[in-house]
Amino acid sequence: MKEEGKTKAQLIIDELAELRQRVAKLEAADAERKRAEEALAHERDLLQALMDNIPDTIYFKDTASRFVRVNKAQAQVLGVDDPKEAIGKTDFDFFTLGHARDAYEDEQEVVKSGQPLIGKVERIRRADGQFRWVSATKVPMLDEEGQVIGTVGVSRDITERVRAEREIEERRRYLEGVLNAAPDAIVTLDAHHRIVEWNPGAERLFGYSREETIGQNIDHLVTNPDVFEEATGFTQTVMGGKELPPTEAVRYRKDGSPVDVLLAGSPILVGDELIGAVAVYTDITARVRMEEALRAMALLDELTGLYNRRGFFTLGQQQLKTAHRTKRRMVLLFADLDGMKRINDTFGHPEGDRALIETADVLRETFRESDIIARIGGDEFVVLAIETNGFPAEVLTHRLQENLEARNARGDRRYKLSLSVGLARYDPESPCSIDDLLTQADRLMYERKRGNQKA
Repeated sequence: MKEEGKTKAQLIIDELAELRQRVAKLEAADAERKRAEEALAHERDLLQALMDNIPDTIYFKDTASRFVRVNKAQAQVLGVDDPKEAIGKTDFDFFTLGHARDAYEDEQEVVKSGQPLIGKVERIRRADGQFRWVSATKVPMLDEEGQVIGTVGVSRDITERVRAEREIEERRRYLEGVLNAAPDAIVTLDAHHRIVEWNPGAERLFGYSREETIGQNIDHLVTNPDVFEEATGFTQTVMGGKELPPTEAVRYRKDGSPVDVLLAGSPILVGDELIGAVAVYTDITARVRMEEALRAMALLDELTGLYNRRGFFTLGQQQLKTAHRTKRRMVLLFADLDGMKRINDTFGHPEGDRALIETADVLRETFRESDIIARIGGDEFVVLAIETNGFPAEVLTHRLQENLEARNARGDRRYKLSLSVGLARYDPESPCSIDDLLTQADRLMYERKRGNQKA
């Protein structure tokens, strides 16, 4: 009996020991659970803190589109002070029926398909009554087994961006309306001189369609070699950040015909960065033709058709300015028709007029269209010409003498045409006036005339 009682006691002791082990395991498991819960709570608090410091709205929803967690930004949109106030509620508790329904349908589609909805732009009305534009992204939330258990949503307020885009679009349409209605040719260029915009006025003026011009270099499109250097200079001025004031110029149409324009240009700057330029061409062909006609009436010699004294000084001053700017040399030739008084006295004034007209014809044959040829007195002629390497003054005077001899060789007159000539040169490095050139050439001409008379 004693041995049997001892066995029972031992059994009790063993059971108590086993019980203590179980209790210890339960206590350890409970402690581990508490630690896990504390760690989970810490992670949730950390997640919430991170979410609350993000300006975008963030929320988690279950498969029924009920809020599980929201950040402060989302709480503000919902109109609640504490993000916890939104838990268990849906968009129907905060937004208009239309928006809430759209949001619910989007989220259900994400839950069913398992596919994200990225960057949907939508207009919402916040709890404070403000209408805002947001870019919303909704992705499926998965459990450990990969099953969809809800959605995660992130929305970014893009109201200011949308407003800016709308303002830009409104300005673009306004500018497009102005460009289409403008009678002038308005051309916009990028920083590489390539055409970006070509308005209907430009189509009418130059004959190119918009499709033909976009991406083309403006200076290659509407110039010829005679004005290319000038045009590129204007473009470089504007691309250097300077305004080009209204300037008269000649440009060329698609068919090669010239057109007189009033050209103005302005750089386009974004901050301190030059991104292009705008050029405006106004067709002044009619005005130029009228001015030319009016000038011709006042500037031409009625007998010979050459420029008169006024015409010579008017055009000569312009030529002088051009030569000074372009560093070109010029020569002024002063010619006096010898024996004019004798011709008038011997053969009569009509024959004297004929001599003047023939002299004018010889001068036209000798000199270029770009040279300024004038009759500035009764028997006095003057020519202002750009001196080039191919045509120095000596070559021109030699040609003049040959043409006079050819005219005299016809033998249809009882006298010969003879000219006394004086030359004066213009050096852009030592500039002088037209009067100075004329005085020099006149003096040399009379010295030669006296020499001829003595001979």
